[in-house]
Amino acid sequence: MHLATISREIKRHKSKNTGKYSPDKAQNDYIFSKSKCGRKTKFIEDPSLFQRIKHLFLDCQWSPEEISQRLLLETGETIISFITIYRGWIGEHRMRFILIKCYI
Repeated sequence: MHLATISREIKRHKSKNTGKYSPDKAQNDYIFSKSKCGRKTKFIEDPSLFQRIKHLFLDCQWSPEEISQRLLLETGETIISFITIYRGWIGEHRMRFILIKCYI
């Protein structure tokens, strides 16, 4: 590791009170910055949209294609694509979908 890298790390994570390097602060900063990385799903951004899609998907037994086209028809703009619904419900968040179906 280069000396400049270490120097920047120490400066970045100094405690404002003591002026000393804090590994706890460094770890907390890392966790916080990583939580901001990556794609965020529309389900997380808009709880009312999540509830609406959940109702149409689970209660009405609509397909993701039908849901996205219905929202497009109602609003005149693409709110969420059927691919996003598949990814959010059937793909990478399958366990979340199962838990939601069982407990909500």
